[in-house]
Amino acid sequence: MKFENVIIIGNGFDLNQHLPTSYSNFINSTEFKQLLSTKNYFAEHLYRKHDLQNWIDVENELTLYSQGQSVQDAVNAFREEFSIVSECLKKYLQTIDYSTLNEEALSYKLIKENIDSEYLILDFNYTETVAKILSTLGESDEQIKNRHIKVHGRLNTDVIFGVEDRARIKNEHVFLRKAYNKNFLAANLNSYLTESSIIHFFGHSLGASDHMYFDDFFSTYSLKPYYKQGKEIHLYFYGEESYNRIFMEMDELTNKQLSKFRQNNSLKFINTM
Repeated sequence: MKFENVIIIGNGFDLNQHLPTSYSNFINSTEFKQLLSTKNYFAEHLYRKHDLQNWIDVENELTLYSQGQSVQDAVNAFREEFSIVSECLKKYLQTIDYSTLNEEALSYKLIKENIDSEYLILDFNYTETVAKILSTLGESDEQIKNRHIKVHGRLNTDVIFGVEDRARIKNEHVFLRKAYNKNFLAANLNSYLTESSIIHFFGHSLGASDHMYFDDFFSTYSLKPYYKQGKEIHLYFYGEESYNRIFMEMDELTNKQLSKFRQNNSLKFINTM
């Protein structure tokens, strides 16, 4: 099915709704602090990193932590610690209160403005924010099921937490790869993007941990033959740092062909700050 609007949602969407869903929120949570008391060494590593910087890229730290593991006997222990941290994240996110969703926020308006079109939402968050908004806007459970894809899993089943295919982790740490998860969604997101008319990225940084989902699209639409088939792409970002981060990732995704990508496609930038 060809969709007029494909909306790609990352954690910035939830943050635009002022929901405490960042990894820093998680690491400062009661649930995580209770986990620290159990001598989970991976959790302690994340806490130390966060304490030094006051923010953390957990998926990047997974790669670095894997590279730093040198004792073969520690593999099983790390697998268990990683599993416990994943469950703790799931437990924390299940405490999120959606009762005060802001209908005036750009995140809410984006969905409201496109709900009468042929739309598809590719939701990289673990939360239920999008489903709650769609329900508030009158979409039925069946409509939500058909128009809302939870790329990284659902809180009532399992969350897809880990690293992308190209992350340089140790071979024995294959359990860190998102595709290792039994509930991994092996959907061809490139086909949705290719068949769409307009693509909206809201709160998604295009970070390295998700490059495997977007590689084909960005590299293909940087090529000259696609000049007349270019896409209209709306990029929502939060301040200058966010803008720079998105372009850094696009530079990588387009194989250093940013100019050609911008020539071949129509980009619109919306600062949510």
